[in-house]
Amino acid sequence: MEHVSLMALKEMDPNDVLESKKERLHHLEESLIELCELTEDLNELIRDQGMQLEEAKENIEQIVEDVEEGVAGLRTSARLAAHNRRLTWYPLGGATMGGAIGASGFFLGPIVGAVTTVASSALGFGVGTYATT
Repeated sequence: MEHVSLMALKEMDPNDVLESKKERLHHLEESLIELCELTEDLNELIRDQGMQLEEAKENIEQIVEDVEEGVAGLRTSARLAAHNRRLTWYPLGGATMGGAIGASGFFLGPIVGAVTTVASSALGFGVGTYATT
């Protein structure tokens, strides 16, 4: 669009002046419509970004909760594993002691020794297992 000076407007035909003003108004109207559409697009982008940020925030909060639960679970597992390592020795210790006591039965004879060894080992294992519960 060309710029028309005031002097040139005075020399122009009134119909040409009117036509020129109509063209400029039409161009202004198109520019305003385009500006309005750009503003609406920008508002939509901002709204979408806000929703994405909110989703990201919620995901981060969920991750924090999951990690805290995981840490608590690992602490519990570590505590139980340490406790169970100590308790594992009770049944084995009881069986060993029962076997040693039962072996003394061999002085009374091989059959009595074998029976006392097996019975004492089983009894020691049972008592050791009962002690862990």
